[in-house]
Amino acid sequence: MINKIFSRRIIGEAVNLARPMRIVIIMLFSWCSCNSFAGPVTGHQKSVLNGELALLQQRINTLNSSDIAQTALTTINARDLPWIDSGIVAKKGQSMTFMLNGGLNFGHFHVQPGTAFWVGFGQKKPMYITGSNTGTVTVPVSGPVYFARALAEWKDPQGELFTPVEHYQAVKGAIQILSVVWRNDPKIAMHKMLDNGINHPLFTTEAQRLKSPTVLPEGWKNLWMFGDNGIFQSANKGKQINVFTHKNVGILQKDVSFPLVKDSRIDWQWMIETLPSVKPEDAAHTHDYLSIAVEFDDGQDLTYMWSSSLPEGKHFRCPLPRWDLIETHMVIHNDAALLGKWLNESRNIYADYHKMIGGDAKKITRIWFIANSLFQGGFGTGAFKNINLYNDNKAVSVL
Repeated sequence: MINKIFSRRIIGEAVNLARPMRIVIIMLFSWCSCNSFAGPVTGHQKSVLNGELALLQQRINTLNSSDIAQTALTTINARDLPWIDSGIVAKKGQSMTFMLNGGLNFGHFHVQPGTAFWVGFGQKKPMYITGSNTGTVTVPVSGPVYFARALAEWKDPQGELFTPVEHYQAVKGAIQILSVVWRNDPKIAMHKMLDNGINHPLFTTEAQRLKSPTVLPEGWKNLWMFGDNGIFQSANKGKQINVFTHKNVGILQKDVSFPLVKDSRIDWQWMIETLPSVKPEDAAHTHDYLSIAVEFDDGQDLTYMWSSSLPEGKHFRCPLPRWDLIETHMVIHNDAALLGKWLNESRNIYADYHKMIGGDAKKITRIWFIANSLFQGGFGTGAFKNINLYNDNKAVSVL
């Protein structure tokens, strides 16, 4: 049933810039009994976790392909502070592919490497996150390439760390990175290499992703902190957005400007097929869910969500530290019999805002989709369409 929404699986498994203090999800992990990683602070080195990526690198290098400028194998250990020098010097316009192994343990749960792997170019900016365990990017500036790991721990998009060092290093694990710097089009080059027997799952996954890249409807963009990890995908000629989350998190946003007045409402249709949590979502360690959210000009946001077991109509502040200052959740549905069915919704945003938040907002500034399966590692699938904002004097089509 999961493939009814997405025709491809994420193999290898995978807010606002003006308010960086609010998006530091890592502060959640103060509730965990986290122990420091017992390995040395080594910077870039060959993989110490296993020989899987080293063997793949050897097989790639054996081909002596004229399409490849360089390969490199790097490890980021949990205690390595941002940023480490990868040893790669790339030229503007070149393409780089990253294939990742390993992972990080934040207390009681495991994070896939692609969720936390970052690349910095030149003086560590601009930055790029793969979002999943493979990714390809066009080099924006010539110079050295740097690596870091971070799970919503940046102060800003320039790569300054916000999380205190003692919290940042209180994890276990490591991330392995096999980097390929290309001379020619990686989409063509990777498929030639597939024909020559390079069939590792990570390599195959990235070749397929390049062949069928993520497409989003006009005006929608992924929140930079989580990147494009393939969770959200345009469908039905841009009139629908499909959602598939597994062991990752993503937020998709569209800017709007709509007055918050007494008759302001939002209408939408959604079909939620699979919920990422089977437990109540109002605790930090079970806060996996799918929702549509409305952001206001006071920085608050209100998310309308499905729940596995919380009562309909329940509203609560986000259980994650930092987010609890700005985010309110409301349960719209909890009836498993409605899963897999298209449902029509309409909410008076003004009434909901003043009942559940009670601030001084005058305007709606963004519409979000949120998909999180990071904490329990489950599956969440669904789709959204026909999103509109209304009042007596104005109507805006959002999707």
